[in-house]
Amino acid sequence: MTGSETMAAKEPPPTKYIAKFVVCNEMGRMFSKPLHLALAIVLLVGSSMSAIALSLEAALRNNPRLAKFGEEAIKEQIEAIDDLCWGCQDSSAIRESVFKAGFTMLVIHGAGVGDMERLAPGFRDYLAATKGFNATEADAQMFMDQIARAIKSGHLNGWGHELSFSDDEVRQFKHSGSAKDHTILFNKKLEELYGGQSQALARSPAGIEWRLKHAFDHSLCKPNAESSVP
Repeated sequence: MTGSETMAAKEPPPTKYIAKFVVCNEMGRMFSKPLHLALAIVLLVGSSMSAIALSLEAALRNNPRLAKFGEEAIKEQIEAIDDLCWGCQDSSAIRESVFKAGFTMLVIHGAGVGDMERLAPGFRDYLAATKGFNATEADAQMFMDQIARAIKSGHLNGWGHELSFSDDEVRQFKHSGSAKDHTILFNKKLEELYGGQSQALARSPAGIEWRLKHAFDHSLCKPNAESSVP
């Protein structure tokens, strides 16, 4: 069996994805907790890139604010998130699907692409520092679920200690009514602790080799995509 035949054997046919997409939409109405929904989707369709893309589309379609703008708006969001995930992969040597799983969690919590862009630098540095090449989709989802809850509620919970928030920063976080301000402060703290870790991982010998391979694969799908691989 050739490599392409092996991959084809592992991927479910499109009709199965269509059926599963319908189920994912229904699950969006059934599950009240975003983490439960996201984990259920992954259990249902797996953690391949196709499955994660399906999860993202289902999450976007279940976002009432976005759904009212129609199909074109959803496609634009998917393209923007795809580009962001590729950039994160290329600058960290962590799989694109890991970032997409994390950003899907933010979509489930009602966040937009702007929120993702603000959190992306700290997110990839955190994953590079704590998980490295072994970062998984579940790691990203758990992290983003906790961060999104803190941003929405204004309560840091255990993150205040883990990210070394000062007493003044804790008060600032608690009393700021802006989710945007919360997001910026979270990224600032992540960068203070883990800044540069994704770059170090990406520029390691193993990271350069990994990125070269994936940059080539990505260029087959997107010929105009740029890579930062030296």
